[in-house]
Amino acid sequence: MGQAYGATSTVVSAFALAGVAVSVVLQVRQSRSNAHEATNRFRLELVKIALDQPEIYLPCLGMPEPGQTVEQGKQQLFILMWMQHQFLGFQSGSVSEESLRTDVLAYLFQGEAARTYWKQTRHHWVVSGRTNLTLMKFVEAVDEEYGKAVSAGRAVIAKSLVVDPPEQLPPARDRRRSLGIVAAVCGGGLVWLAARKRAQPPKLGSGVATTH
Repeated sequence: MGQAYGATSTVVSAFALAGVAVSVVLQVRQSRSNAHEATNRFRLELVKIALDQPEIYLPCLGMPEPGQTVEQGKQQLFILMWMQHQFLGFQSGSVSEESLRTDVLAYLFQGEAARTYWKQTRHHWVVSGRTNLTLMKFVEAVDEEYGKAVSAGRAVIAKSLVVDPPEQLPPARDRRRSLGIVAAVCGGGLVWLAARKRAQPPKLGSGVATTH
């Protein structure tokens, strides 16, 4: 009886110990996930700061690269944020691989800015993916869609859009002169009409006596 009780107690203790071990492993994974999420949020905040004042903060990040404009440096940071956003969705399962390829990457790599970004940063993504299977799968999808876009031909969307300049108003001095000319013309017309009216003979019934 005592031996059976001892064996049962040992089994229960083993299960309890296993449960504790599983709980610890889950907590460690959750802690890592939270730390990873916090790191990404902090990184995105830093990128936002750089986008708000690129002239100050882009040089701190080694940007823009030689030959790049400040506008192109801001584009690279925006694409970085966009790629991070898509990866987090892919990692959580809210963005499927099919949706990533057809709804995001197929359009993203039509632009020259995105092609330039991936060409310059691909190596860093690949290195990071060596220790993360999900990231590796994400990088493979991005790389394949990039290759398809490049093989299809030149980018159809330039690095910057040409915006029609706003309509330029004439200087204030010219506007005042124009208004003065209009006022002078209108005033002269009124004077001419008044003089013409005085020169006309009075009409019958207008209060002027008639002779018989």
